[in-house]
Amino acid sequence: MINSLARGLEALRILARAGGPVGVSDLAVRLDVDPSSSYRILATLESYGFVAQEPHGRKYSLGLEPLALADAVLRRLDVVSLANRYLADLVACTGESAHLAVLSGTSAIFVGRDNAVALLRVETTIGTAEPAYCTAVGKALLFDYAEPDLRQLFADVVLARYTDQTITTLDELIDDIARSRARGYAYDDQELHPACAASPRRYARTMAR
Repeated sequence: MINSLARGLEALRILARAGGPVGVSDLAVRLDVDPSSSYRILATLESYGFVAQEPHGRKYSLGLEPLALADAVLRRLDVVSLANRYLADLVACTGESAHLAVLSGTSAIFVGRDNAVALLRVETTIGTAEPAYCTAVGKALLFDYAEPDLRQLFADVVLARYTDQTITTLDELIDDIARSRARGYAYDDQELHPACAASPRRYARTMAR
């Protein structure tokens, strides 16, 4: 493994999940490197358009180049084009926004959406990641994981608390997945978002009932 490349890729992951700009020192701590190395990583990524420095500060956010990569991936995913009409049907039936996600590690990555016109709705951005353990789409994507697989997948993952409702232990998550699998759909009841429900495609009719 090329360490410098690995650190650069991890820096992109950190920026993508940070929820806001990240400073050189903060990134250095998260990468376990010295600040000068953190700065060089950011400067290199900035030169290729992958990160951008905030105009009124010294912190960095993702640049525009990842959008080009995301677009290339989405064009390759036939499931996105196939799912578009189903997303539109869900919006028409429920009056709520509909989202399509795929699992990447322990994160749910949004690859498709159809927004409702309601004032109160869950907004997502294509290509963004949310933790699978506390989101409806994430938990639905974990339906095929048996208990040993879930324990292995989340062995080194800290289940951070976002609200008082957030699942923070692996045992709780395993129980929640089992109950969700049995009924055919998963909930996010104020764990990260105010309220969401999700289901794998093969369970969609169960959720509709």
